[in-house]
Amino acid sequence: MSLVRIAMPETETHLVLITSALEAAGIPYFVHNNGMGGLMPGLQIAAYNTRSVMVPQSCVEPALEAISTLQPLTAPAPSGGDKLRILAEALLLGWFFPAGRRHQFEQGETLATASAAEDQESPSRSNSTPP
Repeated sequence: MSLVRIAMPETETHLVLITSALEAAGIPYFVHNNGMGGLMPGLQIAAYNTRSVMVPQSCVEPALEAISTLQPLTAPAPSGGDKLRILAEALLLGWFFPAGRRHQFEQGETLATASAAEDQESPSRSNSTPP
């Protein structure tokens, strides 16, 4: 029995959709590089870190019919509004780092040392006596 590649999903979601459709149709399948494909992100090289769904030669036609209803998962191209939002977020990123903290980070001070210095400056409430 030889196996034939019917799909090479690019994402985990697409892989799950394909395998679910094949299971629902009762078609046996094998996912080549199922474990390895998720361990090596980045550049996808066929037969090295890509996953491919394979079915027996006798089940190719029913398998292709079962997954034909699935649409390819593609990200839509960013519209003009999206590009403007990205530009505005890049220009207004300063709101994420308040001015005082930004100055500390520029001087190489870490968040841990900054909070430790603040703790030493403020009186501790645990040592105070109740009125």
